[in-house]
Amino acid sequence: LSVTWWNTRHNEHHAATNILEHDPDIENLPLFAWSEHDIKVAIDTWSPTWLASLRFQHFYYLPFTSTLHIIWELQSILYTLGLFKSTNKHYQKVAKIEALVLAGHWIWRIAFLYYLSPSFLHGLVNFLLTEMVSGSGIAIVVFCSHYPVDKVYDDAFKCFPENQIVTTVNMAP
Repeated sequence: LSVTWWNTRHNEHHAATNILEHDPDIENLPLFAWSEHDIKVAIDTWSPTWLASLRFQHFYYLPFTSTLHIIWELQSILYTLGLFKSTNKHYQKVAKIEALVLAGHWIWRIAFLYYLSPSFLHGLVNFLLTEMVSGSGIAIVVFCSHYPVDKVYDDAFKCFPENQIVTTVNMAP
């Protein structure tokens, strides 16, 4: 994953944890609706077909978690490509390095699978299984620690510490 993408996404999430329309981790429409707010947005925005699919989200939720890592990797690549057009001077400066490191990672990963797998099919299966296992692991932790907490509007809290306390779940080992 791109370091800049992760830092930006993670900081946006923790600066506005579970705040509707500001936390990227709870913006999962049209696949998942986590709150009444999501349902209202879906009704106003999405086609009847997508709305109908939400009735079955409890069935496809768990299998879908396996795609989280792949989705994050794709978002990371697209974000990194967008750094070249950013108006932020720091992002413009790190864009080339970020893209080279990300490209190096994928070249190494593909070469590793190509040279160590007995066949293309074995390499592809290995890649997909590792992505699915890591995606499920990440998703279960993220979803279980974030989604049980109420989703709130931007004006619900007067200060940052109050927001962090109310919109976060304590996880004990």
